[in-house]
Amino acid sequence: MKLAVAWVDPALDPDAVTPWPSDTAAAATLVVGAQAGPELVRWMLRARVRSLLLVARPAHRRALGYVANVVTGARRDVLVATRTTEANAVASLAHGVLLAGVDAEPTAKIALFDALRSSCWSGAWLTSVTAVDRPGPRVGQYVRSLFPGGPRFVVLAGPDPGIHTAGTPLAGAPTSGDLLVACDDDVPEPLMACFPGLQLVKLPVPAPIKPIYGARGCEFVIHDRSLPMPATSTVACRVCGQPLYQVSCPFCHVLPPRSDLP
Repeated sequence: MKLAVAWVDPALDPDAVTPWPSDTAAAATLVVGAQAGPELVRWMLRARVRSLLLVARPAHRRALGYVANVVTGARRDVLVATRTTEANAVASLAHGVLLAGVDAEPTAKIALFDALRSSCWSGAWLTSVTAVDRPGPRVGQYVRSLFPGGPRFVVLAGPDPGIHTAGTPLAGAPTSGDLLVACDDDVPEPLMACFPGLQLVKLPVPAPIKPIYGARGCEFVIHDRSLPMPATSTVACRVCGQPLYQVSCPFCHVLPPRSDLP
């Protein structure tokens, strides 16, 4: 069963349903606005998608829930799961692209998405961090943001959140894999200098980032080309019948019978 991954973002047009990174009928990843539920239902009918993972930032939880409720109310035959994440839009959507190439059940793909989400290096290169509240800037970083010039800042959302001066390699960062950057212009050289040895992949911007960070910049994620697939499941959800790879079903939120637990 095909699983689509959609990023919900109030900064987009409210009714937007846009495949990402390219507008194709076979797309399994897309960005949607905060009131895009009806149009998303129509898109799913055209694409013949019967399972959906909706992802958003924690601050956009209400919009995420609204879109999920509209889809489930209109299509009782569709399996819908939701996730909030501190990782950015390009990270979540890039993980969705990877999932589209995996031959597995939707619940296995969601377990894989959660594993990637918790371990990936993701963040943003920003011209200023005065409006960043988590992780918060140090006093020196705040003051330096007020003056132009210099390599500016890399704000890591994970795995170890923090703000760093761009332009030099970051300690502990992956040294092999792909650096995926969502950028309309040239990718900033100070950002690339933070991750030497990685293969640069430039992608279109899925959603505006200035409303989130209060500054210009670009978001990125590192893909190390490994996929931590879960072991084969022997337990199924009592409601939807999907194999269980986590404590509860991501669609129905039902726990298996105690007798089925390892």
